[in-house]
Amino acid sequence: MLKRLIHELVADEANYIYFNITGKPRKDEILEHSEKNWNSMLPSFHKAMEFWVVIKGGYTAWLNGEKVELNEGDILFVNSYKTHYYTQLPNSSKIVLVFDAAFLTNVIGEGNAFPTVIRNAELFEEYRKIAESVHDDWNEFSQEKRAGVVYRLLGLIIQYIPTIATIADRKTDVFAKMIVEYLYNHYDEDINIKNLATEFGYTEGYFSELFNKVMGMNLREYVNRLRINVADNIKNENPNVSLREISERVGYNSWVTFHRAYSKYSKYKEK
Repeated sequence: MLKRLIHELVADEANYIYFNITGKPRKDEILEHSEKNWNSMLPSFHKAMEFWVVIKGGYTAWLNGEKVELNEGDILFVNSYKTHYYTQLPNSSKIVLVFDAAFLTNVIGEGNAFPTVIRNAELFEEYRKIAESVHDDWNEFSQEKRAGVVYRLLGLIIQYIPTIATIADRKTDVFAKMIVEYLYNHYDEDINIKNLATEFGYTEGYFSELFNKVMGMNLREYVNRLRINVADNIKNENPNVSLREISERVGYNSWVTFHRAYSKYSKYKEK
């Protein structure tokens, strides 16, 4: 269950063939997007490198806690192990390309990356044309044909956008990986700043500051989102399980606290 919940693990397993296109949403996709509870998203990370191409509308992304506003035509580059999540304006759509880190590093060179936000009108028009040409038939494409499209899109980025030398922030990268993995394994336990700071050898103040910086939210907010994500997953797999039972399974000792968090973050929240 947790493996499916941590959707970003899919990126590391994608072997640079993952291609998510929502340029022309189908009716069921439009319904799903309109009902999705965007404030319940979890900051997540993966070793793979990722590009978001905003086809329509706008997104607000948080990358290692830094707020980035994206509008139609913008491309966001997410480097390895950078925590990220986003909210979107209604009727927005994007292309997401995910590449194995070793593969992309071999292409652009060790220590190189792309700018965080890429703005190039010619590049965007090329992407828009490709998105429109393949969207309707994408699900019927063979793996080889999908790979060809993805390579073509990567080639356009390399053609139009020069790379830049980067200095990796290993401290925050290691912290993100360490703390996220720990919380996914211990979300049903008593979680607080004091215990986590002790667990990882930080002072409480420094741990809190680093967590807020990397995740873009405080620990309580993150843990509530995580637990309710797990609760939704349980409810989806077994609709007959009571919410009181679920609340105990995901780590809440208080029904009132669970109900408050569930009402705020759950995609199944009561209207």
